[in-house]
Amino acid sequence: MCGTAWRLGARAGRTIEIRGDRRGEDGVRLEVVQRHSVISPDAVAQFSNLACSAAGCDSVALGAIGLAHATAASGGAAELMALPGAGSSLRLTFTRV
Repeated sequence: MCGTAWRLGARAGRTIEIRGDRRGEDGVRLEVVQRHSVISPDAVAQFSNLACSAAGCDSVALGAIGLAHATAASGGAAELMALPGAGSSLRLTFTRV
Protein backbone atom coordinates (compact mmCIF):
# COMPACT_ATOMS: atom_id res chain seq x y z
CA MET A 1 0.00 0.00 0.00
CA CYS A 2 2.75 2.44 0.90
CA GLY A 3 4.60 1.61 -2.32
CA THR A 4 1.50 2.40 -4.36
CA ALA A 5 1.02 5.72 -2.57
CA TRP A 6 4.65 6.64 -3.18
CA ARG A 7 4.36 5.95 -6.93
CA LEU A 8 1.18 8.02 -7.25
CA GLY A 9 2.50 10.92 -5.22
CA ALA A 10 0.44 14.10 -5.20
CA ARG A 11 -1.19 13.30 -8.56
CA ALA A 12 -3.84 11.06 -7.00
CA GLY A 13 -4.68 13.32 -4.08
CA ARG A 14 -5.66 11.45 -0.95
CA THR A 15 -4.80 7.85 -1.73
CA ILE A 16 -4.91 5.98 1.57
CA GLU A 17 -7.29 6.45 4.48
CA ILE A 18 -6.45 4.95 7.87
CA ARG A 19 -9.18 4.80 10.50
CA GLY A 20 -9.14 3.44 14.00
CA ASP A 21 -11.73 3.08 16.73
CA ARG A 22 -12.19 1.38 20.07
CA ARG A 23 -14.10 -1.90 20.37
CA GLY A 24 -15.32 -2.38 23.90
CA GLU A 25 -12.98 -1.94 26.83
CA ASP A 26 -9.95 -3.75 25.46
CA GLY A 27 -10.42 -3.85 21.70
CA VAL A 28 -9.46 -1.77 18.72
CA ARG A 29 -10.25 -1.87 15.00
CA LEU A 30 -7.98 -0.49 12.29
CA GLU A 31 -9.11 -0.03 8.71
CA VAL A 32 -6.90 0.88 5.76
CA VAL A 33 -8.77 1.99 2.63
CA GLN A 34 -7.27 2.41 -0.85
CA ARG A 35 -9.72 3.90 -3.34
CA HIS A 36 -7.35 4.10 -6.31
CA SER A 37 -6.52 0.44 -6.92
CA VAL A 38 -8.68 -2.44 -8.05
CA ILE A 39 -8.43 -5.74 -6.18
CA SER A 40 -9.43 -8.98 -7.83
CA PRO A 41 -12.08 -11.31 -6.40
CA ASP A 42 -9.40 -14.01 -6.46
CA ALA A 43 -7.16 -11.96 -4.15
CA VAL A 44 -10.06 -11.40 -1.73
CA ALA A 45 -10.89 -15.12 -1.74
CA GLN A 46 -7.24 -16.09 -1.27
CA PHE A 47 -6.96 -13.66 1.66
CA SER A 48 -10.16 -14.93 3.27
CA ASN A 49 -9.32 -18.62 2.88
CA LEU A 50 -5.61 -18.30 3.69
CA ALA A 51 -5.18 -20.52 0.65
CA CYS A 52 -1.64 -20.88 -0.57
CA SER A 53 0.00 -23.60 -2.60
CA ALA A 54 3.77 -23.98 -2.85
CA ALA A 55 3.75 -22.77 -6.46
CA GLY A 56 1.12 -20.05 -6.06
CA CYS A 57 1.91 -18.41 -2.75
CA ASP A 58 2.22 -14.68 -3.39
CA SER A 59 2.58 -11.66 -1.13
CA VAL A 60 -1.21 -11.38 -0.63
CA ALA A 61 -1.39 -14.91 0.76
CA LEU A 62 1.69 -14.45 2.93
CA GLY A 63 0.39 -11.13 4.23
CA ALA A 64 -2.99 -12.69 4.97
CA ILE A 65 -1.41 -15.49 6.96
CA GLY A 66 0.68 -13.03 8.98
CA LEU A 67 -2.27 -10.72 9.69
CA ALA A 68 -4.56 -13.63 10.54
CA HIS A 69 -2.08 -14.90 13.13
CA ALA A 70 -1.45 -11.44 14.59
CA THR A 71 -5.13 -10.62 14.97
CA ALA A 72 -6.10 -14.13 16.13
CA ALA A 73 -3.56 -13.89 18.95
CA SER A 74 -5.77 -11.18 20.43
CA GLY A 75 -9.06 -12.91 19.60
CA GLY A 76 -9.64 -10.70 16.56
CA ALA A 77 -9.75 -11.09 12.79
CA ALA A 78 -8.39 -9.74 9.50
CA GLU A 79 -10.67 -9.05 6.53
CA LEU A 80 -9.93 -7.83 3.01
CA MET A 81 -12.84 -6.40 1.00
CA ALA A 82 -13.24 -5.04 -2.51
CA LEU A 83 -15.07 -1.71 -2.50
CA PRO A 84 -17.78 -0.83 -5.04
CA GLY A 85 -16.19 0.74 -8.09
CA ALA A 86 -12.47 0.69 -7.39
CA GLY A 87 -10.54 0.19 -4.21
CA SER A 88 -10.09 -2.09 -1.27
CA SER A 89 -10.42 -2.07 2.48
CA LEU A 90 -8.31 -4.04 4.94
CA ARG A 91 -9.95 -4.31 8.37
CA LEU A 92 -8.02 -5.57 11.37
CA THR A 93 -9.79 -6.21 14.67
CA PHE A 94 -7.93 -6.84 17.91
CA THR A 95 -10.27 -7.72 20.78
CA ARG A 96 -7.65 -7.85 23.54
CA VAL A 97 -5.02 -5.15 23.36
